[in-house]
Amino acid sequence: MRSGIALAGTLVVAFVLCAIAQMVLPGAQFSHMWLALFTAAPMGTTALWVEGIIASAVVGFIAGWCFAHCYNWSGKHGIT
Repeated sequence: MRSGIALAGTLVVAFVLCAIAQMVLPGAQFSHMWLALFTAAPMGTTALWVEGIIASAVVGFIAGWCFAHCYNWSGKHGIT
């Protein structure tokens, strides 16, 4: 559970930082693909923030939970 929460928080922070960077420097192309991973909403809209933050949190939680589950399973079964 903690791994899922940690990765969810990390992805939300990364999304917010990339969205802010894209708003400050709209011509730069260093963060637009990260934003497109989580939302197709246009830049600067409320939908971008809502969809992006929710999607980042959900994907992060699921990926973190899966990682921790596989890690614990492999340790329990002696896979190194």
